[in-house]
Amino acid sequence: MASAATAFGRPLPPAAPVVHVLSDSDDGAPELPASSAAAAPCRAAQLLVGMGFAAGAAAQAAGAARARLGGGADSALVVAAALDALQAQRRSPQRPGAASPRGKRAASPGPRGPPPGRSPRGPGGLCRAAAQQVLPPGLVERVRPAFESRGSRDQPWVHVRNVDGREGRLVASLVFQALQGALGEGFCARLKRRRRTRDGIISDHRHPEWHTSPRLSVLQDLASQLLAYLSAPPAEGSAPAVPRGVLSRLREPRRQWNDTEVLIYNPGCRVKRHHDAQPPGSLLLVFSAGLSGSGHAWPHGQLVESVMQSGDVVIMDGKRTEHAIPDVLEGTSPFRPDEWLGNRRLAVLVREAPP
Repeated sequence: MASAATAFGRPLPPAAPVVHVLSDSDDGAPELPASSAAAAPCRAAQLLVGMGFAAGAAAQAAGAARARLGGGADSALVVAAALDALQAQRRSPQRPGAASPRGKRAASPGPRGPPPGRSPRGPGGLCRAAAQQVLPPGLVERVRPAFESRGSRDQPWVHVRNVDGREGRLVASLVFQALQGALGEGFCARLKRRRRTRDGIISDHRHPEWHTSPRLSVLQDLASQLLAYLSAPPAEGSAPAVPRGVLSRLREPRRQWNDTEVLIYNPGCRVKRHHDAQPPGSLLLVFSAGLSGSGHAWPHGQLVESVMQSGDVVIMDGKRTEHAIPDVLEGTSPFRPDEWLGNRRLAVLVREAPP
């Protein structure tokens, strides 16, 4: 595991800048009225252009997505659908620039990477990621992910499935962007590739505020959205989906977040049964992407087994509840082999500051 003064094998100064998740307004485009019929595709096209896609391709994809989703769809859903369509075009067998059926040369839908099945040059390889993406406001409420919960107020355990609605693709892209911004474009080439090994950016346990180096804040906005979704009152007439004790813990006043920790596991890597070093009383949200991991947790000493698939989140008190990862399961990633998580597991730890 990387020390507090290094990240993926690279020495770093202790005061690196904080990396923020992009919001829906970070691209500088003018705000559009949500009630306008043209607002969603227009706003979506602006965001897609900000990600590096050609204006014509972005406008066409946004318009088609709006037509499929209907008039009630907002810009966030239109962006997600249009982005999936543009990336599907990029993966299509047709070579960018080849003649189209009408005799015109087809425009590339966005930045080009290496062809499927081939890794980019460089000692690390497997460093390809999706185009730049943003975290839509209110995403979790629209996705409405399934979840199961048990435990108590002091030792909650919640397993949320497919939090971004895209099998972890949005989670992975946001983290890749944050790591690239903090560590430089070559960070991926420094990742270990040996089986049963891992890399990471972890908290400095000697720091009074548990800072990381570089300091990361990625996925904290998504964690806040998820806690708000889980703690919302159930629909009238329906039974509570979360046990009362767990719900009371989730509804406690929100605190600040510690710096985000990032761990990247290779197949076969194991994490033994343990307690975290951070003080008790803080919720820990573990976001997963890439390869699945078999998970064990022991709230109040009772074993709970689960498989954390790409896009899943597990919530618990990492100090009070023992937990382990018996195995990282090869061949379970939804990403292509030439993408950075095609044969790796990403775990992103977002933890409340101590009470």
